[in-house]
Amino acid sequence: MSSVFFLLLSSCSQKQVSRFEELKTDTLNIECNYGLFDMAIDSKHRIYVADKDQIHVYNLNGKKEFSIKNILNFCRKIAISNDKIFALDESETGYTLKVLDLNGTLIDQFQVQLARYVRKMDCKDDMIFFLQSEEIEGKNHITVLNMKTLQTEKLNVNDNVLSFTPYRDNTILLYVENDYTPYYLIYDLGEKKGVKGFPDYITIKDIKYDPEDDTVYYIRFDKAGKLDLENSESETIYRKDEIIFDKVDIAGDVCVIMSIIDKTIYLADKNNTVAQNQTKLSILSSRAIDMEFRMNKTMNLIDKGNYDIKVTFKTIDPGTYKNHISTKLMSGDSDFDIFVIYLSDLNNLAKKNCLHVLNSYQNIMDSFDKMFDGIKDLCSYEGNVVAVPYLVGYQTWAVNEELLEKLDIELPEGSWTWDEFYEFAKTARKDIDGDGKADTYALQCDKAFAPFLVSYNCQYADFSKGIASYDNEVFKNLLRIWKKLWDENLVKNGEYYNYRPIDDVLFYTAHASLEMGNRIHIYPPCIGEDMCYPTDGEAFVINARSKNIDACIKFLDVYLQPEVQTINAQVAFFKDPAPYSESDLFKRYGSELSNEVNYKIYETIVKNSARVQFNPDLQIS
Repeated sequence: MSSVFFLLLSSCSQKQVSRFEELKTDTLNIECNYGLFDMAIDSKHRIYVADKDQIHVYNLNGKKEFSIKNILNFCRKIAISNDKIFALDESETGYTLKVLDLNGTLIDQFQVQLARYVRKMDCKDDMIFFLQSEEIEGKNHITVLNMKTLQTEKLNVNDNVLSFTPYRDNTILLYVENDYTPYYLIYDLGEKKGVKGFPDYITIKDIKYDPEDDTVYYIRFDKAGKLDLENSESETIYRKDEIIFDKVDIAGDVCVIMSIIDKTIYLADKNNTVAQNQTKLSILSSRAIDMEFRMNKTMNLIDKGNYDIKVTFKTIDPGTYKNHISTKLMSGDSDFDIFVIYLSDLNNLAKKNCLHVLNSYQNIMDSFDKMFDGIKDLCSYEGNVVAVPYLVGYQTWAVNEELLEKLDIELPEGSWTWDEFYEFAKTARKDIDGDGKADTYALQCDKAFAPFLVSYNCQYADFSKGIASYDNEVFKNLLRIWKKLWDENLVKNGEYYNYRPIDDVLFYTAHASLEMGNRIHIYPPCIGEDMCYPTDGEAFVINARSKNIDACIKFLDVYLQPEVQTINAQVAFFKDPAPYSESDLFKRYGSELSNEVNYKIYETIVKNSARVQFNPDLQIS
């Protein structure tokens, strides 16, 4: 049977039995004869574990209370509702749903007609929900069994259902996928239709709704968290490095997480309570940054070190993130400590004194000294360092080497200008198929958005100060060049940022990094003799009103450690290339360090980079 991801609804009819801090353990190693196939939690917060022909019962302190035997053939799924166990038992004749009391006594059983693959089962009152598909990679749907009438009905959902959980009142919350785009959908069981949708911005694996706190809990890979659908926020509450989670359930204050491969159940604090000696550090971002390799390493070091901080990651829907942050900053909120911004927003936030200045922290300044020249400037405003780089995107022009050989022309060396590009574009326009018509181009572009517009704004404008001028000879000359390129049919019409070679185009945009190997790259043209390469990216900044400045600095100190920053050569801030090639990530993907020429190109572009400034109204008609 393929890997199956599922969760089951536990009854919450009683008050909390055990608070998380009162537990004697946070890891339950389950003794299984065959494997961990599913789990469910009863009203006393006992954990029922399906082990093929048996069900083992544990309490939250890891003590095995008893096993249910001699009733099941192959229990694939279990669920508990109204103090009854529903066990989906598989045999050669199909599926049988067996109903047991909490002590394991058989009450009833009957055949159920289900698809070959039942991926998940859950229940709410007298309704049993089955997530199923005919094929391993087939489209999933949900069938509902009414235990009073023993009638089944398929939910009226056209999209592929990835996961689900019984939800408020007479609804079910679905995690569905339309054309590879996942989203959440509240489905009304009475009206038999979806009534409200929410965007997905963290890509979860499974979900569980807890009516006690009206919160949806989720798992994804080695992390668990909780969702606030209405406000488009999520918060990581637990992580276990390199462990694959398969199911989450709730027992009072305890988040119960199952790993099939590990045959282990992990217990986490549902409320994410901070220990007496810890400081809770809240980090806000527009996507799940805690999944990134360097952030995983940072958290591993913090977990192992004596830092006395507990880091929580809050992810906010990218569509609302910027306004969300602005609102919190304008209202003087101090309930978040570190947040991620685009470098292009740095000036606006820094001039409003929203960002904590980092100049006085020697460890951070020492880390900047190990970085390529230019990165510190990207993270500064009027001489003050106010950010630490997270992801920064630098660009080169990569060369279509196969076409270059056919064209038999010399590439430009070093920095060059748009005037020089115009002359080069004429030489790159050739007839290589012998039909009498030129069929090659130097570059593909969108006529309305010239690549030099972003460069010009970096050099001649500051929108945060209201400074911008386009009535000058420099800009007029650029427009003349652009007009000639199109009038003379020297560039191909199409997307500029394509990041892939095109058969009849010599240059295409590429990411500059320390992982360019021996491939041929050149500098993009500059405006005049002054080198300036626009770049954007993301950076960590500290909320100036944070009450946990010391904890913020500790976090950034760890994040800037060489063993963190040299994991990924595609995001290279440190100058020394050697440590990058020793990382597991580098070796895993068979990467290749940039040769001497490409290293120099990367070093020069970074040194002469400038934060982009966007003017969406500026285009060429």
